[in-house]
Amino acid sequence: FHRSLFAFCCRDSNCASKDGSVRVLRCQLPRKNPHYSYDPPDYPKPGAKITEVEDETPASARGEEENVAPEDAAETQKKLADAVVVKKEGNEFFTSGNLDDALSKYASALELLGEGLRKAGPTEARQEYAKLRSNRAECFLQQKKFA
Repeated sequence: FHRSLFAFCCRDSNCASKDGSVRVLRCQLPRKNPHYSYDPPDYPKPGAKITEVEDETPASARGEEENVAPEDAAETQKKLADAVVVKKEGNEFFTSGNLDDALSKYASALELLGEGLRKAGPTEARQEYAKLRSNRAECFLQQKKFA
């Protein structure tokens, strides 16, 4: 029901023709899951004018401030900074070939970001979340743990 394809390719023309230079990962969640609504989204009615459709563009993309209360901003930045430190530790494990410890660090960093930051936090938090999920996917790919 909820599917995404992630395509990764080598940008260097020297390696583009080698095996493994292109990887495609599929992520599929069941219809009932903790991340998305069970019901399909409400699409605009056929013939609706574009001005009648709500703007779902993130505030940061529109040049507006993120929806984070000022008193929570310091705590948000601390959580984000802590998650980045843990992610870097995971990257070191990944570089040394210790994929199980890397996966553990990436999972810890995801927990530090938490559900609230992942969905409604500043753009940097959402970007870190995407990087962490991508790093985990590469670990699973290297371990040949395909779902």
